[in-house]
Amino acid sequence: MISLGTVATRVDGRLKPTAETQRLLDGADEALAAGDVRLFIRTVTDSASERSVYSEWSRRGVINGVMLLDAAGRDPRVTLLRRLKLPVVAYAEAGQIPTCPAVTYDDAYAADLLLTRLAGAGHRSVLYLGGAQPPEMFERRRRSLADAGAAHGVAVQTHHPDGDAAVGAILSRASLAKTKVTAVLAGDDELVASSATHLAAAGLAVPLDVSLIAWADSPYCSSREHPITALNSEARTTGALMAETLVRMLEGGEELVVAAPNPVIIERGSIAVPQKD
Repeated sequence: MISLGTVATRVDGRLKPTAETQRLLDGADEALAAGDVRLFIRTVTDSASERSVYSEWSRRGVINGVMLLDAAGRDPRVTLLRRLKLPVVAYAEAGQIPTCPAVTYDDAYAADLLLTRLAGAGHRSVLYLGGAQPPEMFERRRRSLADAGAAHGVAVQTHHPDGDAAVGAILSRASLAKTKVTAVLAGDDELVASSATHLAAAGLAVPLDVSLIAWADSPYCSSREHPITALNSEARTTGALMAETLVRMLEGGEELVVAAPNPVIIERGSIAVPQKD
């Protein structure tokens, strides 16, 4: 019996993983279900608790390998896991941790895909609201969006709002008119919900007045009365790929860095050509 472990850390103090992380974990679990492999999932609210979990697993000898979520450059967790002699496969942005076995995603590709779509619809000023992500991940995404915006002639403003009230201030009619924003890109489904609520309160219709698109697809985006166009990162497939890569490594295979599937946009009618003033 092989036992794998993973820790989902919430940067905002909430215990429930994001919809995208949950799909990734579901994909890993499904891939392992047919074999003699178990996946143990722990959810914590801070990095110190996460480190304690890894130390406990190593001390007790209950976990054979770790699926490391949201890894970043010079990630201290990689160093810790190696010191604890726990084999690891990380989920990381391409190029961030080249010395660690990983399944990698490409935020620059995703940013370009989204801004190609919005620019093609005629949008020239886009607002990105960052969701539950560490500051370094938000900064990398900000740079990817800025580069893609420059390539497509789109001005991209980025915010990492602290709570629903901050979203409301950013999305007020006066604020959007001043910045000439015609499309909002929300980082997670909670920000999609908050954005939709505040836009409606401001008397702005989606997509007639403001287009709304989600960076990460979720059941919420697809099940709303007015569904939201979203980026589908193929998280279930990625989770399965992580689990399978780690199992092969534990069985004597190579330590590999493999690319996750490229994301696709799921069109649901929440993007429209912006109205002229």
